[in-house]
Amino acid sequence: MAAMSTSLWITTLLSNDVIIGRVKATGAGARAEPEISEQVLEAAARLFARAGYQAASLRDIASEAGCTTGAIYSNFRGKPDLLVALFERHNQRLATEIATAAARGREPESQLARGAERWMRFLREEPSWYALLIEFWVLAVRDPELKLQYAERFRAVRTGIGRLIEERARELGLKLTVPANELGSSVIALADGIALQRLVEPDAVPDALLVRTLVSVLESGTSPQVD
Repeated sequence: MAAMSTSLWITTLLSNDVIIGRVKATGAGARAEPEISEQVLEAAARLFARAGYQAASLRDIASEAGCTTGAIYSNFRGKPDLLVALFERHNQRLATEIATAAARGREPESQLARGAERWMRFLREEPSWYALLIEFWVLAVRDPELKLQYAERFRAVRTGIGRLIEERARELGLKLTVPANELGSSVIALADGIALQRLVEPDAVPDALLVRTLVSVLESGTSPQVD
């Protein structure tokens, strides 16, 4: 069972950027320039980390990037699009780092611990990123258009997690005792809950907590197949 939980953990985490990103970039402008886009993203990352999403204006971002607001609009549709593009880039980097960390482990338990530790290190070293996600979540809840986009991506993530768990369980000769979609919701809720608590009271959330609770959730949702 431990090996099954490890496999579920790694594939789930790497496939959906489970904690820090649930939206995909909506697409840059037709005249996107890679060099300008990178400068703008780097500038936005610095400003969002310092002041938060709401407080940083496009004018501020343009000044930080050394370009005009027109250059930003030629690469991004607006500040929300800039934010989700930033998350997408960051998520790809973090997912790669987690996969690399997990691959260094020889045994399933070691892989699980290393992958989870990389995630917890992210929360320790870059708390502003998760705080920024919360800020965007609040914005999306209050904006009907963003809410629809956010809900669509959230639904896709939840379904994707559930599908991966279901497929892995089948490969290992196990059956789900909880609907796959509900397991997907549970994984997201667990990861978010731990991240939120870690932000406000780091000492109360040990690194090993994520591993223990995630394994418990996945094990409680499966049982051996009975012929």
